[in-house]
Amino acid sequence: MFPLMPRMNIFLIRHAESESNVDLSVHSHTPDPAIRLSPQGYKQAIQLGEALGPLLLTPSNQYRHPTRIMVSPYRRTRETLEGMGIGSRGNPNNNNASDMVKSADKIHENIALREIEYGVFDGISVEDRPIKLPLEHACYQRHLDHEGWVYARMPLGESPADVVGRAKLVLHDIERAYRNRVKQLIIVSHSQTIRCLRMEMEEENVQWLNNEPGPANTSVHLYTFNGINY
Repeated sequence: MFPLMPRMNIFLIRHAESESNVDLSVHSHTPDPAIRLSPQGYKQAIQLGEALGPLLLTPSNQYRHPTRIMVSPYRRTRETLEGMGIGSRGNPNNNNASDMVKSADKIHENIALREIEYGVFDGISVEDRPIKLPLEHACYQRHLDHEGWVYARMPLGESPADVVGRAKLVLHDIERAYRNRVKQLIIVSHSQTIRCLRMEMEEENVQWLNNEPGPANTSVHLYTFNGINY
């Protein structure tokens, strides 16, 4: 009989509503890594902290188990984490209170968790691509038609298949956290990156990635990891 393996809970979270989720034209003047949360998004992040706090923290706002946080370095994910910390205090106005961010054993800004890179298309709407960048758009469209969405790489950017490659690096970081006896791992990332990470964790295929819708803002997917399987 095999010995009982310890388990680590993984909370996979998409950032709260961003300014570009409300108005895509934000991309035209703000680089993707610098896009911040909308006012409603910040409220969503606080509400998420209010919901998760009682599940993860003791009454004195300390984690019940060793906990680590991994977050994309983009502004909207860091602001989501900030809002979650505020919400988890119980009294958001108490700036001196400990919270789920301050109480974590370690916070790692993991660059592999960044959103898919749009390359030369960053800041240009889908409708404007053939007008402003006709050659690049034609090249990308050829790859879309010939290879499909998962494999077509945006000029100087990435394809979803490239993001899957980054997701494999994140799995190594998850395994390292497990070896370091972390019992709770909070990951805050982006829609496309979360889909690709879920594909690897659930051992799904390309067809699944094609069909799976993006997660909603502040959605939480909970996984357990026993050192072998998710």
